[in-house]
Amino acid sequence: MRFSEAIGHLLNGEYIRRSEWRKDFYIKKLEDEIVDSDGSAEVFYSKDIIANDWEIHQPKLDVGTVIQYNDGIIGIVLDPC
Repeated sequence: MRFSEAIGHLLNGEYIRRSEWRKDFYIKKLEDEIVDSDGSAEVFYSKDIIANDWEIHQPKLDVGTVIQYNDGIIGIVLDPC
C-alpha cells in the first residue's frame, strides 16, 4: 500500500511497516508521537514517503493471547491457525 493509506491505518491505532524492514520492526502512534518498535521517535525519509510497499504489522499471536480490535471488541486466540 502507499504511504498515504498506511498513515490512515497508523492514525487508527494499527502498527505499520515497510516490507523491506526486518520483521520485528514497525512504527506506531503513541499519544501525539509516532515512534518505532523500540520507542524512539520516527523520522520519515523521502524514500519511505514515496514507497508503495507499506503493510500493516501483524505480530505473531500465540494461543491464549488476548487481543482487542479498534472497535473495542476483545477476544482470545483459541487456535494458531
